[in-house]
Amino acid sequence: MMKFASFETIVEMIYKYAIPRPKDQCSKGLQLGAVKKIGLLGLFTRGLPLRIVMIGTLTGAQWGIYDAFKVFVGLPTTGGVAPAAAITPAETKA
Repeated sequence: MMKFASFETIVEMIYKYAIPRPKDQCSKGLQLGAVKKIGLLGLFTRGLPLRIVMIGTLTGAQWGIYDAFKVFVGLPTTGGVAPAAAITPAETKA
């Protein structure tokens, strides 16, 4: 949600301070000038390796924090065995 809120605010500021004309007076070509400069394929691939590393790192960190929290509160980790305190005597007989 923060990305959408900041995007709208930044776009408004760009049209207010960086572009000398109001948005409704700008042509589609001016509004989409990055497409002409980078190319349609470039919009999807430029910076892709860096984004993969960034998102992969962030996602890995989030799952690590999630598993650490589970261990902290005494729950079993994902794919791991239950902590010793969580095993009941009935489970050991089985």
